This record gives sequence, structure tokens and C-alpha cells, in this order.
Amino acid sequence: MTASRDSGGAAIRLWSTGPWCARNSPNPGNRQGNVNQFWSVGHLGALAFTAVAIWAAVVAGRRWPSRRSTWAARGLAGALVVNQTAYCLSGVWNGNWSIRYGLPLNLCDLAAFVAGGALLWRRRRLVEITYFWGMAATTMGLLWPDRSLPLGSYWYFEYYIDHCGVIIAALFLVCGLGYVPGKGAVTRAFQATLAYAAAVGVFDLATRANYFNLAGKPPRGTTPLDLFAPWPWYIIEAAVFALLAFALLALPFDREERAGTPVLEQAV
Repeated sequence: MTASRDSGGAAIRLWSTGPWCARNSPNPGNRQGNVNQFWSVGHLGALAFTAVAIWAAVVAGRRWPSRRSTWAARGLAGALVVNQTAYCLSGVWNGNWSIRYGLPLNLCDLAAFVAGGALLWRRRRLVEITYFWGMAATTMGLLWPDRSLPLGSYWYFEYYIDHCGVIIAALFLVCGLGYVPGKGAVTRAFQATLAYAAAVGVFDLATRANYFNLAGKPPRGTTPLDLFAPWPWYIIEAAVFALLAFALLALPFDREERAGTPVLEQAV
């Protein structure tokens, strides 16, 4: 669930995704269909890299000494924050920035900053939100990229550094370093998600934007939201889906607690 992005060209396309208006938004390539499908080399390469990187990160987190793991976490945090900041500034540099699409208010964009904070400070709330947002939401963006991402282009690397990096960070923290979600994590993460969605919804209404896809669905054929009901009912369905996904993601740790296995809650 990310905002439309531009390849740096001068064209700014007009599109309407919801009931509040047609709006300008930059677009790198064709967003009228998911042209970067599963069988494309670029997409398959990104998926393969992510799988290998997750394995390496989890193994490193478990085996490396604390000092080395800390430096790895700082490096990944820096990559996420610098990548997302550069994207935000690229619109200003290219003259394509607008308050309607140039802010990092979409969930996957914000998740990059949250993950960066979790990697640096290891706070329980940040780690939990990184885990649930990364695994339940950012994974969707990784599996179903909603725009053309030419292999080797800046937009290709920007998109996948963001999405792959958040997922790698989540599993590095939880499965590698042992900062697992604590009791009540699902409720805390869901409440944070609803509160953020409400705040973004007010901002969308005030600016006629469509952050978080709250004002309307993306173009048909680009995201799993195609399977949901029309606006505004799909927002309720998405909230239910998020709650169920959070509960499933927490299930392994709940089982460990019931079985008497110590559950690490190092993040505070």
C-alpha cells in the first residue's frame, strides 16, 4: 500500500481512485495493471534475494556476538531510513512533489522508519509494530508490486530496499535476536494501526489525498484489495483481515508461553 511513484519524468498523470476526486500523482511506468508479475526476472530476483537475506539475518542474529549484531542492525536501519528519505526528497528534486502523494504516510513507507527505530533502540512497541506491519502488510507489497519497476532502475531498488528491508528487519529482530512480541502485542499493534489509519483518514479528507488507500482502491488489477468490497466497505474488511493476520503472526509465541518455554521480551 504505497503511493504512486514517478520515474523522474515530467509527466504527472491524472487518476481517480476514490469518491473524493481525481488527483495528480507521479507514476513510474504503468500502474493500470500489475506488469511486474511473478514470472518477471526483476520480481523473482527480489523474492529470491529476500528469502536468502532473511535466512542470513536470522542466522547472524543468533550466532553473532552482541557487538556485531548491533552494527548489522545499525547498517540495516541506516539503509531503510536513507532510502525512504531519498525517495521523499526525489519528488522535490524532480519538481513532482505534492502534499497529496509526496509524504511517507502510506503504511509501507512509515514502516521503514518504524523498523529503523526498532533496529536502533529495540523498544518493545517499535519491534512489535515492525513485526506485525512488516509481515502482514509490507509482505503484500513485496508479493504484489502495483507498478512497473524496470530492472536496474532507481525505482526498482528504492521499492525493494523498502519492502525487503522491513521484512528482513522484522525477522532479524524477532527470530534472530529474540525480541519477540509480548503478551497483548496483537491488541497494541491493532490499536496503533487503527489510530494511525484514523489520523491519515482525516489528513486525506483535508487534502483530498489517498494515503493508505483510504479514499479509494488502487487501479484494478494491482493489489489484493481487488478481492474486497467497494469503497468504503473494503476498509472494514481490511481491518478485520489485519486483526486476523496479527493474531496468526503472534500464535507461535503464544504457544511457547502456554508450553512453558521462556519467551524473550528484551525490548522495553
